[in-house]
Amino acid sequence: MSDMFVGRLKTEVPNSIELITNTLTSKKIAELNISDNALGPIGVASIEGFLKNGKSLRRLLISNNGLGPEGAEKLCEALIAGENNLEVLEIGRNRLENKGAKALAKVLGEKKTFIKLNVQQNGIKKDGTIELLKSIRHNTNLEELYLNDNWVKGEEAIELLKDIIQGCKKLKVLNLSDNNIGDTSTRRLFETLATHGDSLEALYYNYNEIEQQDIIKECLEIVLKLPKVKVVEMEGNGISKEIVEEYGERLKENGVEFRLRGDDEDEEDEDEDK
Repeated sequence: MSDMFVGRLKTEVPNSIELITNTLTSKKIAELNISDNALGPIGVASIEGFLKNGKSLRRLLISNNGLGPEGAEKLCEALIAGENNLEVLEIGRNRLENKGAKALAKVLGEKKTFIKLNVQQNGIKKDGTIELLKSIRHNTNLEELYLNDNWVKGEEAIELLKDIIQGCKKLKVLNLSDNNIGDTSTRRLFETLATHGDSLEALYYNYNEIEQQDIIKECLEIVLKLPKVKVVEMEGNGISKEIVEEYGERLKENGVEFRLRGDDEDEEDEDEDK
């Protein structure tokens, strides 16, 4: 049902979805995709019954629905009340903010069954991030984690993220882009990956305010030693042209798909476009 109700009046969407999901409650539905439907907080009521009674549900895709903090709270209450063993939750671009993130943290702490979690671009700040990370670390079968474009920085958040990397031994995809993590915290995270990143296949670390060239080189050396990594993105950081050329060639030799372009190259492209 993704992108199914675009163009409908806001008041029409909830009733339409409720009619459909009510017919699915008795069915063995493993995946519900209602992303991109402008559901909004008021529309969550239309799927509450299904979430509470759909015992076979394993994958819920509900990104870009404008849930907001209140809608997220209602959704999470329904998930906790349900008997499902949810494994995949995609809830990005929903303006969860801290309140919604804390509600989601309760779901993650209660279920502990997740293998994929996508909470990208939700305006989550420090308090919400901390609660979320505390609960994520209990989902030790996690394989994909998308935290990009929120707030992941500071001593406590980085320590919790290190715990997740250490404890989730099946982690394949990690997206931490656009979190302004900085040099020192980046070094600490990559040092953890050096000892606990054997399962990692894809790392997205764009626009995280890494400026020190020695730290960048240390991180790329670690990436080169990760046995399963296939994709690495570190664009929009302060990576020099020399490092881009040197490590780009080495990553290519290792069969790694990479994007390393630094801030200075972005600026040059802008100048050329003028």
